Amino acid sequence: MSAPKVFHLIVNPAAGHGFAPTFVTEHVAPLLTRLSHPYELHTTSAPLDAGAIGARIAAAAAGWPVKVIVAGGDGTAHELIEGLYQSGLELGEWSIAVLPLGTANALYHSLFPSSRPAPTFPIDTSFIAPDALPSLYSLLSALSGTTPRPLPITCTRLISAAGQSAPPIFSHIVLSTSLHASILADSEALRPTHPGTERFKLAAQANLGVFYRADAVLLPVAGASVTQYDPHSDMFVAPFTSTATDGRVELAGPFTYLLSSTLVPRLEPTFVIAPTLQTHPPTSPSMDVVVLRPLRDPRVRATLGVDVAESRQTDPQAAGAVWAERAVEVLGQAYSEGAHVALTYPVSPGGAGAKPWAAQAGGDGEVVVEVYRCGGFEWTPVSEPAGDKARTVCADGSLHTLEPGGRAEVVVGSGSAARFAVWN
Repeated sequence: MSAPKVFHLIVNPAAGHGFAPTFVTEHVAPLLTRLSHPYELHTTSAPLDAGAIGARIAAAAAGWPVKVIVAGGDGTAHELIEGLYQSGLELGEWSIAVLPLGTANALYHSLFPSSRPAPTFPIDTSFIAPDALPSLYSLLSALSGTTPRPLPITCTRLISAAGQSAPPIFSHIVLSTSLHASILADSEALRPTHPGTERFKLAAQANLGVFYRADAVLLPVAGASVTQYDPHSDMFVAPFTSTATDGRVELAGPFTYLLSSTLVPRLEPTFVIAPTLQTHPPTSPSMDVVVLRPLRDPRVRATLGVDVAESRQTDPQAAGAVWAERAVEVLGQAYSEGAHVALTYPVSPGGAGAKPWAAQAGGDGEVVVEVYRCGGFEWTPVSEPAGDKARTVCADGSLHTLEPGGRAEVVVGSGSAARFAVWN
């Protein structure tokens, strides 16, 4: 099929600080007009409307390739993609240019990190305001005729205790549980008073010491095994903090952090939670899963006064305050270009002035952060009261709750012939 000539420009006035309509009027529309590039304007008017707009575009396209400009945030792109899959229509190829007009803009900042030199384009950009230019990089790449990079899709199914599956959830940025999901859930209540990214830090402070009682099983990539990042060799190797059985790696909880991504190392411009996606790019569709399990921490076990096996029979929340200090240390290092993945537990006290329990960069101890590369995972919360936060699942910022006794099954790939790509 020939390449489409028209861009579909989807504008979400509610995204981020509400700047999208103004930015489109002042910068996007003049750019497209100057380059004589036709476009159709679509404006969302309610939650999930981006998906409904996408379905109408798909129906008219009848399987032909589609080019979209998303003037919104990660949530707007998520609504678009999920709505397209839920429409049941023939989708074909969808190429997306993203404008960072949401709150965190994780996908955009992963494609165009500020630590890299600014890209150049074979078209005239001298007329574009300097402060607006970085926000137009993805669109300028599209207008330059470059080939967009594949955008892997993750499919999540929430399975009830009776084995019934809810409609699948499609995501393209992150699929998470534990702390990250709780931060997203609690930050929504802070949105009216803290519309920027600071609300995420406030929500994090309230959840740093929470232990999430669940078990996880990592699933192999098609034709390959589950691997684990070893900071000592700076390579992905066979799992070494857990063992594989028939290709599956079982991770016993509790957890404090579990986040997966197929493409996005950054959740904020400087918060690099999955740096291996950037430093060791996957060669085939897979996901990197970043894991923190507090009972691997010698200081937590000492606080509980038991070993790892026994601690699963206790109330680990008693060590929540101790772990909260570790979480601050680890997540703080994520703001240093993902340095947290090189942290190890101390085998001896640090130097003068160092806290004796402080993690060490590239030390001889066990790794603090487990980073796995796999094809998916299963997440099964341990039966708890109805309000248990372990049952919250976050897909690109969209929150879902497992039924008591249920589990989540997460795999790379949508099972559809649809193909998504993003300009970088």
